[in-house]
Amino acid sequence: MARQPEAIRPPSCLLEVQRWLAGLILRERPLDESEANAATGRLRLEDPRLARARLAAYVGGYPARIEESLADAYPAVRHILGAAEFHRLAADYMPMVPAGTYNLNAVGYRLPELLRQHRLNGELPFLADLAALEWAVWKAFHAGPGQPFDPARLAGWSAADFERAAVRLQPGVAVVCSEWPIADLWAARSTPRDQIDIVLAGRPQNVLVYRCGLEVACETLGRLEAEALSALAAGRTLGEVARRLAAAGADPADVGAWFGGWSARGLVADCDCARGASPGT
Repeated sequence: MARQPEAIRPPSCLLEVQRWLAGLILRERPLDESEANAATGRLRLEDPRLARARLAAYVGGYPARIEESLADAYPAVRHILGAAEFHRLAADYMPMVPAGTYNLNAVGYRLPELLRQHRLNGELPFLADLAALEWAVWKAFHAGPGQPFDPARLAGWSAADFERAAVRLQPGVAVVCSEWPIADLWAARSTPRDQIDIVLAGRPQNVLVYRCGLEVACETLGRLEAEALSALAAGRTLGEVARRLAAAGADPADVGAWFGGWSARGLVADCDCARGASPGT
């Protein structure tokens, strides 16, 4: 008698049951007819049709939930690809689902990584950056609202205090930079595919993503503003960012307007004299 594949052979203890079922769920390809019969035939159910239906609920249910989660997080990517191609992409993503992740909202964060090395990258080179934008939107939507920063806390700060201060942004704030018009592509996620007419070449976009009440806002930024906000998000001090902007030839009036705009949008969670210093020292 031919030896059954490891993922098909029946378990003999609870640990083996768990590993056996996981092996069936995480297979790279679905069970064929003979494999399904072999698997369900060893379940302790008298009705083979019921056994097969119950096994299919687990074996097919997990990939379906993963694909649904990806579709929720990446609606623009799915819209551009179409349902069939997105289904294949979700299947390709299955081996990359983070182990130990129990929240379906968090399972899709590696899709931009997959797309950068996927065959689709050659056909649709903007897709990975679009996915990165959509994941930033997804994170912002699920981010808890932070406490607004009170500028009165800066009263009494010296020029040296501002020089070494670091800004902490609100949860969910992100800047996604791309050589493609990803904001326009994201905005077209509900437009019928045959009506989408977006010029791709030579149209880089830098997109600010942030929580605005119960919604998520996406706004395009100029290159220098995007670089400044990204540097602050990475922990650079105000002094470092100011020097970079001056070296790049940024207009001081523009820089002041940027900071005012960030504050007005509520992007700033905290502004702290860096390196453990206290104001006025």
